[in-house]
Amino acid sequence: MEFGALHREAHETHERFELEAAAIRSAHEALLAIYGRVLDRYEERLPGISTLTTDPQCGLEVIESLGNRAPPLSIMAIDTSSWPPEITMGLAVLIRRLGRPLSDWEAVEQLIQEGKKLAKLEKQRMSSLCDRVDSVAPNLCALTGKNFAARVLGWCGGLLALVKLPADQLRLVGARDISVLYGPRRLRGLLFECPLLRDMLTEMERAGIKCAGTDLRLIRRMARQLGNRIAFVARVDCFERKEHRNDVLAGTRARNELLSLWRKEVRSSKWDDSVDETTGHPLFGHARALPIPRPWERRRGRGGGKRTQRKRRARLAAKTGVMANHTPMDDEIEFYSEPSEDEE
Repeated sequence: MEFGALHREAHETHERFELEAAAIRSAHEALLAIYGRVLDRYEERLPGISTLTTDPQCGLEVIESLGNRAPPLSIMAIDTSSWPPEITMGLAVLIRRLGRPLSDWEAVEQLIQEGKKLAKLEKQRMSSLCDRVDSVAPNLCALTGKNFAARVLGWCGGLLALVKLPADQLRLVGARDISVLYGPRRLRGLLFECPLLRDMLTEMERAGIKCAGTDLRLIRRMARQLGNRIAFVARVDCFERKEHRNDVLAGTRARNELLSLWRKEVRSSKWDDSVDETTGHPLFGHARALPIPRPWERRRGRGGGKRTQRKRRARLAAKTGVMANHTPMDDEIEFYSEPSEDEE
């Protein structure tokens, strides 16, 4: 009876967690819908405002700070301290197009307030989700941390939704673009905000890898490895047996694999740095790579077949001007032979 009660309690906890994560996802979708309606109305006043950012919270904050004031309006009159620098620079360009005030600004302002309430509700539900994520997805918490695991599950809409998501699509979870002036961000999504990924890149820089924090190719490669591990441990948490819920062996093993991966990157980087670019690889002076043999030159024993030896002698004769049937043995016979009567 005690085991059955524990099993029912774990099942109810899992169901409540899934409902809470689905509510967070639906609240975010409603926030996106409100942000789209606000953008449609404010595009009449400021063309191009929709290309500034796809983050609804930051976008609503930008529109609220602009308000319905009559132009001209300077960027210096707006508090941009909490915004990313890309948004500030983009708004400094777009603000020159600011048109006349909107006639229905009160309705737009009401939509902005509704969006802010939804964002606050989403934040509260995310904090409550963070309190119970370790009992539902212990391996995912062991891999990425408790807070990041709650954010990923909230964005996806639950553990089951995360399991259904392909590993290569995890990099797009929580993607937020900023596309003015410099184009969209090349590193986007929650995966690039994972503390484990940032810690690995920091350790790589400390170990001596140059520009590890800004090397996009390296960051994407590490993010792909992290996404594969997240997808794997999420499946373990979703489909493992209920009595093994507190076992975090898979998450700990996946974390150790990632840590050993960046140590391998450090070792390979130190080996590459030890090579002199002017002289090439140190082994090249002692063991050079051999050319790939042609199909008829493949070695058969020590010297190849008879046909290969004939072709090799023919090519050598064409280069040096010696007869094709002339061999080193003929030279030795000619050297050691006595002069004939005609030569005397």
